[in-house]
Amino acid sequence: MGTKAVAYVNPANPGEAVLRRLSRWSSFAVLLPLLFIGLLGGGLWCVWFPPAPLGDGSFSARISWAEMMRSRRWLGVLMAFFAVFFLVGAGVFHLAFVRPGTRVWQARAWEKTPCVIIASRLVSFAGRNSTTHRVEILYSYQVAGRDYKSSRYGFVEGSSGDMAAQDAIVERYPAGSEAYCYVNPREPTESVIERRFTRELWFGLIPLIFVVAGAGGMLFAWRNLRRLAPLRFDMAGFDRRSSAFLIRRK
Repeated sequence: MGTKAVAYVNPANPGEAVLRRLSRWSSFAVLLPLLFIGLLGGGLWCVWFPPAPLGDGSFSARISWAEMMRSRRWLGVLMAFFAVFFLVGAGVFHLAFVRPGTRVWQARAWEKTPCVIIASRLVSFAGRNSTTHRVEILYSYQVAGRDYKSSRYGFVEGSSGDMAAQDAIVERYPAGSEAYCYVNPREPTESVIERRFTRELWFGLIPLIFVVAGAGGMLFAWRNLRRLAPLRFDMAGFDRRSSAFLIRRK
């Protein structure tokens, strides 16, 4: 506080400024969706060209080498496709629910401390099809005779389309009013006003859909790969006319 730094200001809108800009290498992150496009294309290809049916173990089946390789390739791409769904869903679920939920649980032991609201406002972000709103509150408090400031209202940061709910928060905490915040006794610089499970936090459960779908898809592919693993080619059963092998289970 009180030091000088360099900020980067948008010349078209001076109200937008940042202290740190992403590096040029960070711009390559926009290529990550190509991974999903490739896996989705592979999954569609596998669905369009399904593997050859295999025996259920009670009888032998004839399958060509190309069909065998296509079956393995199809299941491999399918497993990779659902693995990405699982990993991305688990990562987003951790950031959107597990991490803030853990903070909410830890904040139950934080100390209730009087605070003074310095500034409170509702910031709107106009999009192409909708407008979202975010509450910005700056407040000060004291711990052991030392002054601290914080702008954290809750553990879930972000904007919401519910303007009425966000505006009600601003009216509840007007500038100059007194309120209570909860301070981490081990780290007085950490504080929050709303430490309960808010409605925005429950939206963090949505990524579980991708986690469950990814886990189910990987299990399906793994079980079918295990069906292919114990199969062996019986050279005595090679059919020259159909160029197929008689496969049996070990």
